[in-house]
Amino acid sequence: MRCAEEFRGGMAEHVAAIGEGLADVVPELRADEDVFRETVDAIAGNAAAVLGIFMGAPEPEDRVSPEQLRLTRTLRRRGMTLDRLVLSYRAGENVFWRSWLALLAARAENKDELLEALQVSSAALHSYLDRSLEAVMREYEADRERRAGRALARRSALVQRVLRGDQIDAVEAGDVLAYDLRRQHTGLVIWGDPATDGARESAAAEIAGALDAEAMLLLPAGDTSLWVWLSGVEDDLLTAGVERLEYARALAAAGRSGHGAAGFRDTHRQALRAQGVAAQMPDPPRLTLYRDVEIAALMTGDRQALREFVAAQLGPLGARTPAAARLRETLTVYLEDAGNATRAAARLHTHKNTVRYRVQRAEETLGRPVTEDRLALELALRVVQILGDAVLPGSE
Repeated sequence: MRCAEEFRGGMAEHVAAIGEGLADVVPELRADEDVFRETVDAIAGNAAAVLGIFMGAPEPEDRVSPEQLRLTRTLRRRGMTLDRLVLSYRAGENVFWRSWLALLAARAENKDELLEALQVSSAALHSYLDRSLEAVMREYEADRERRAGRALARRSALVQRVLRGDQIDAVEAGDVLAYDLRRQHTGLVIWGDPATDGARESAAAEIAGALDAEAMLLLPAGDTSLWVWLSGVEDDLLTAGVERLEYARALAAAGRSGHGAAGFRDTHRQALRAQGVAAQMPDPPRLTLYRDVEIAALMTGDRQALREFVAAQLGPLGARTPAAARLRETLTVYLEDAGNATRAAARLHTHKNTVRYRVQRAEETLGRPVTEDRLALELALRVVQILGDAVLPGSE
């Protein structure tokens, strides 16, 4: 790809710019010259690998360089929490993508060429960095476990296996964690000043009490963050419970409630994304709910978050069937034409009564009027229109 060749020709300048942009989002990376130098080295390795993939090289088997592993250990020992480390990778991905997107837009000869280049490079970039991040997280945990007590290390390792989607025995895991993975879960991230001893644990206990949680799992995620899962808390209870919270000196973010091991993973990822949004707010609330900041979280370019958003907005309308696809197409055009069935029918080459019937069927499938939360619905439909089945529920 000629754009990849051009990017590689200016690699030093691009890497320096990415390093500066990344450090603006995650200031810990500029803690001192050693940390920043290791950060730039890791960026250079990642950029070279990604450009190689863009140019047709196979994806590296290890998907993680010695520079990345060295930086991971350095950051963990300097006190960076795992959620902040994940944020740094996602932020770096966004900074790289903006530079790459600008180059594609400037060099593409037409819209179709640009769209194809975007789809191919986006898929390659997300695949590479997702797998790299998995390896980095394993190294982070391995380094922490080498320096942690056996009980905490065992619990932490087991939670990481669940979060990675490894096959586990839920009953045995529940015995180790003293927490039943087969139940309904609400994930939270609680963070604050590391010098405020016990503030995060106190906040977790208060939230659990206010929401009448049946059980709670706590996992320290470094010097400043605490990962929390509450069992038996529904989303409506979470919203109501926020008004009763009085804890101070700590902030929290929560994902949607989910069931079983998959729900355990999804609600935690959403809590981390909500924390990422809250961290950028000038005056964040004490508790940031993912569903309140979901659209902002989508701006991270996280493909998994995008799929979850589409699934939440479309529900059964996101099924991989010709009938659902036809309803989505009709509804997309209908909303683009401001609800004018006549204009939509002309674009779809069908009768206006057919359009009205399909819109009615779509509303029945959604379980709500299409005018309710219309912006989010239109965003979800537009994403599916552009990216296709890759963002529908069930995509890998």
